[in-house]
Formats: sequence, C-alpha cells, structure tokens
Amino acid sequence: MKVPPHVGNFSASDTIFAPATPEGVSAVAVMRLSGPAAFDITEKIFKPKGSRPLKSGTFPKVIYGEIRDGEEVLDEALVLAFRGPRSYTGEDVVEFQCHGSPYVMRRLGQILLEKGARTAEPGEFTRRAFFHGRLSLDQAEAVMDLIAAETQAQQRMAMYQMRGGYAAQLRSLRQELVDLMALVELELDFSEEDVEFASRSKLERLLEDLMALAEKLRRSFASGQALRQGVPVAIVGAPNAGKSTLLNALLQDDRALVSDVAGTTRDTVTDHLYIGGVKFQLVDTAGLRDTSDHIEAMGIERSFKALEQARIILWVFAPDALLSADLSEKIRKTAAVTQATVLRVWNKSDVTPPPDSNHFLAVSARLGKGVDGVREALIQAVGVATSALAETLANQRHYEALGLALEAAARAQNALKENWSGELLAFELREVARHVGAITGEVVTDEVLGAIFSRFCIGK
Repeated sequence: MKVPPHVGNFSASDTIFAPATPEGVSAVAVMRLSGPAAFDITEKIFKPKGSRPLKSGTFPKVIYGEIRDGEEVLDEALVLAFRGPRSYTGEDVVEFQCHGSPYVMRRLGQILLEKGARTAEPGEFTRRAFFHGRLSLDQAEAVMDLIAAETQAQQRMAMYQMRGGYAAQLRSLRQELVDLMALVELELDFSEEDVEFASRSKLERLLEDLMALAEKLRRSFASGQALRQGVPVAIVGAPNAGKSTLLNALLQDDRALVSDVAGTTRDTVTDHLYIGGVKFQLVDTAGLRDTSDHIEAMGIERSFKALEQARIILWVFAPDALLSADLSEKIRKTAAVTQATVLRVWNKSDVTPPPDSNHFLAVSARLGKGVDGVREALIQAVGVATSALAETLANQRHYEALGLALEAAARAQNALKENWSGELLAFELREVARHVGAITGEVVTDEVLGAIFSRFCIGK
C-alpha cells in the first residue's frame, strides 16, 4: 500500500525501543529495537557466543550471547534479528529476549538510550508498520483489537481484519471508483467535444455495489459493538421471581444474595458470563413493583436504566411472582424503543409448568434445570454467526466514515440520474473515495493517526 507522502511527522532516522515495565518479575522479557541504527546499536552492546555475525547471512536469525555494558555482563540472552523491509515495522528490527529481571530491563533501556535510541511512543511500532506499507490502517487498528481481545469472538473479528476482512472489499471497490473517476475528470478536458470516457452504467453498478456493502456493514454495527464490548443483558421481573437465583445458576456461583423474602435485591448486581466465545454483561435488577419504600424505589429506577441499556432482556416470570399490566407494558415499550431481544423465562417450572411452552424458556433456577437452554438462547439472540464475523463492523470510526460515504454516493447517484455537470459528478465521486479511503488509510490526517495510535501500548 502506498502511504500519502504528506501525512505525519515520521522520521526514518530515529531508532526506537520499547522499555519494559519495571513492575513484576517474569521468566522471560522482550525488548524490541527498530530503526536504521538497530543493528549498529546491538553490535555495541551484544557479544555473540560463537562466530555467527549479526549483519550478514540469512534473516530472520536467532543468536545467543551476552548483553554487556562496557566490560560488565548484564545478562545472557537471545537476539532475534529481522532485516527490513521483511519485519513487523518494515525497518531493521532486533528483539532482545532476556531474563525477566526488572533491574536487567531497566539497565538495558538505559544502555539503549545512551547508544542513541529513544523511547518509542504509544503505538509507534505499528505506526511505522503503517508508514512503511506493512499494514493498512484498518489492519493496524485490528492489531489493537487483537491485543484487547477477551473472547473468541473478539479474537476472530480482529484476526479477520488483520487478514483483510471487509476492508479488502472496500479497497477493491474504491480502486475501481478511482479509475472511473479519473476518466470522468479526463472528460472535463474535452468538454467541448461532448465525449464520454467513463461508462455511466458501469459507474451506477459500482455505486450500487459499494452502497450495498456499506449498508450491510453498518447494519452489523450494533452486533459488532456488542461482541467487542460485551453484550449487556438485563435480568428483570417481579420480586421473588428468581432473578438472582437465575443469575447464580448462569454463573455457577453464588454471586447474588438469594432469599425467600421479596425485594432482597435493591440495587443492580453485575457480572460477566462467557458463552461460546461471546462475553455477556449480566445485570441482576431489583424486582419491579409499585412501592412506597424510598430505597426500593431507587433500586427499581436503576432497574429501568439497566433495561434501557440492554441488548437482551431476560424477563423472568414465576407462578407466584407476576408483574402488573402497567409494568409489563413498560418493559415491552422499552424493548421496542431500544430494539432489545426479549427472552421470556418461566422460573419454578418444577412447581408449575409454563402456560405456553412456545413463548417461555422453562427453567428451575434453584435446581439448575433448563439453564443450558437459556445459555443457548443468549447465543442465538446475539445474532452473529461465526461465519459472518469477517463482515461484522465493530469500529466506530469505520461506521461514521461509511455513513459519510453513503451520503456522498447517494448524491453521486442523483448526479448521474439528473445528468449533472462533469465537475459536480467528479466532486461527489471524490467524496466517496475520500471517506472510504479514510478507513483503509489511503486518505488520512495526522489528527486521526494520533487518535488511533495513542490507544496502543508503548511496546506495540
């Protein structure tokens, strides 16, 4: 990928390293050095045990030897050497694999500073990989997502994007658009001759394909965000319906206080549940009922706030704990506004079976019966199959850029329909290409790059 030459204050003359965090002890610690002087600096402080040279031969290579500060041996370590551009950053890279002593790592960092390297900024290694064309911008963002992944779904979404994902399709469509746009702009030089170099029908089909992909991706954003951040699930119902017992059964832990006394839960109780590689944020809420108790009323108010933020609602019923018609209608209206999925759970089914097995998940939370069915229903309610993760959008920046691209594409379609002038058509096509290019990195600003890479850790 060719990086815009006007972007960034990148200096290829700097050699950077990632300092190790001094807290804690580990068996092995890694310190990475990248830049034009990486090999020269390494030769000043590293003495191989053997005759294998650092700079010549085949790469990558692994060399065993001593890290020295003058005549003092600081540590025995492995050095991994990568010759640019065939490295992560596209530059010469050396990785020191040392013993995990905080003292050794601090001293090694000090030595590297003395020999001319500087401390890397957050995300600078990946930023250099982007500038050298080793990663596109969307792939660089996926690196951060992979580092932060807590679940299988998050890891798979990140890996799909690191390997191209939906951005590869966007990049291909954008290139076709740029090629046709160049022909439209060429027509402007021959305006007096009334020539048409760019096929209008081909341009219409291309815009339709691009808009269809953008709309599909934007529709998947809610699911993608839920998978990325964790799916919020509110457990609601009347007092003594067994909401806390259900929470404990799902978690297989006594997380919430359980009592036969109605109204035991007066505040929300939150915990995480992992099912099938998906993270769920379970919120056990106070029982919903009309009450004059001030403290209980505050808990019920918080219950409805959790309800409004939920993507999935576990509405728990029990034969001896049913909601009033007004509260039931309030739950239904809230779910309709937020477009949350409502799963109706009939608890205490060992005592009384559900009135309609087609509309309720039959459960005995106390006995643990039917809980697996609730877990399966939660996974189905997420609505994203593993096979669809490659085309699931979870990045807010991409979502916004696609929205702007869709608006510009709609205007370009109208320009074609109304037979606007070539100048106006070319302008709208450039806007489409600009917004799509903001996702993949063909069009990007320093401000955007700073915001993206500042979220990274220093070592990446």
